[in-house]
Amino acid sequence: IEERMSQEDKERLKAIYEPTIVTVPPDDSRRGLCVMPDGEIRAYGEETLNGERVSCYYSSVDGGLTWKAYSSKGNLRGISQDNISADRCGMGACVYFPEVGRFVTTWCCKGEGSFALLSEIGPEDPCPRKIPISDQLFLHPFQPKKLRNDNRIIVTAYQLDKAYNANPICCYSDDFGESWTSVKLESAPYYEPTYPTVDERWFNTGNEPVFMEMPNGRLMLIARTYHDYFYVYYSEDRGASWTKGEPSHFHGTNTTPFFLEMSDGRFLFFWDNTQILPETNHENLPKYIDGDPGFIIFSNRDAAHAAVSRDGLHWKGFREILLSVLRNRPDFRTYGDPDSSLDKSVHQFQSIELPFGKVLVSVGQNAYSRKMLIFDPLWLEETERHEDFSRGLEHVTTHMLVKSLRGSYGKNAHCQFNRTNGALLMPTPDSCWQEALQICRPYDPRLLFDRQGVVWNFPLMTKGEIEIQMQILSGGLRICLCDRWFNACDDTVYELASFSFKVTRDVFPKGCWHKVVIRFDTEKREA
Repeated sequence: IEERMSQEDKERLKAIYEPTIVTVPPDDSRRGLCVMPDGEIRAYGEETLNGERVSCYYSSVDGGLTWKAYSSKGNLRGISQDNISADRCGMGACVYFPEVGRFVTTWCCKGEGSFALLSEIGPEDPCPRKIPISDQLFLHPFQPKKLRNDNRIIVTAYQLDKAYNANPICCYSDDFGESWTSVKLESAPYYEPTYPTVDERWFNTGNEPVFMEMPNGRLMLIARTYHDYFYVYYSEDRGASWTKGEPSHFHGTNTTPFFLEMSDGRFLFFWDNTQILPETNHENLPKYIDGDPGFIIFSNRDAAHAAVSRDGLHWKGFREILLSVLRNRPDFRTYGDPDSSLDKSVHQFQSIELPFGKVLVSVGQNAYSRKMLIFDPLWLEETERHEDFSRGLEHVTTHMLVKSLRGSYGKNAHCQFNRTNGALLMPTPDSCWQEALQICRPYDPRLLFDRQGVVWNFPLMTKGEIEIQMQILSGGLRICLCDRWFNACDDTVYELASFSFKVTRDVFPKGCWHKVVIRFDTEKREA
């Protein structure tokens, strides 16, 4: 990649530190990125031309800084390669293995099974060799990844049984795709609703698994579930057998994770470190709305996070690399690209390493919310953050939810309530031509919850200090310190927070500004 860059390109890339958006990828962000042998970066997907969806790819020859769109020669897709008919099994996004001069990716189709696609030509090969992996359907396969010290390549996917239980699947090949062995892992257990959730959730028991190779050669696999945590599995024999799954220490419900192993030994984990809204009683909800369950679900896909580790055990950061640009929009459900995903999320990830220790990551689904961005992992290890609203509400989340119809009806968002404005920037009470964030509790029976709030993320620490300037004009407010992102209007945050405080007017008299300092130590459980 570096060899293709001009000196000016190199200086521009070196200067990028915090997450910086460089383009909108052409499809959902999960497996469309690939790097050509000459250092060209491609992102495969689909676009609408003359009313038809056609294959395309975006190309960058300057390290991801700028992108150009091209029509793809093959009849293919870059993203899922799931249930694609036989006439659409062109190569598309794939991984190049210089050891054998071969490109490899995977493909599956109901009634045909799961296959590896092998080519010496590359992504535009319309007729790659089709090698059977299994006569079973292994869904949402990720791109193959080679282990460090041998020629084993591994692809992770999942398999559904008749009851829709999802078992993670590990497929490995020791000859760069010519022959395969597949291993089925145990699914996560059923989720028993636990207060504040009182009814069922969207059913996931081990979907979309990804893996990383730890420094000692042990493999760690993380799978999506409908629990409050991703489930984690380990292998001591290069993927031939795996432990029983157990809850990891990464929060996240029904969202897709991703690992990136960097050449300097660092590991990056991408996921939505978010808490789903509690499911309320479903007695009066239709079983399905236009094919989607009538649940709240997917209320936790507005914030994408990343963490960095040097051993795969201890992680730093847990910082927001992207907040959905649509998260605070009142017309959230109907806004967006009708030819794109119905899910307005910033979940699903794919990342590659760039020169000078930078990384490129593709995030999100609908064309109006997904982004491609570059950042320096050192940004994840910062120990301070400041917010003065000089860039409006760009760095915070404030939306409220209204009692709208749920389900993917027409262009509406996938299983989501509509939204309206929550806390807003307003002139300060003592009006000095300044603005502050006003948090209140408006009476509006259309709202799902009527408490306003604001969510703001800072680098995760076991102990630290937070300083807030505030003025109490009415009853008061609550401050919650949490280890994950919550919806700003969630009434139950304080019950799951690490620390929670009420700040009332009888403590801080009306009419003047006060500086509130919170010192916390999670090891001592004191704040």
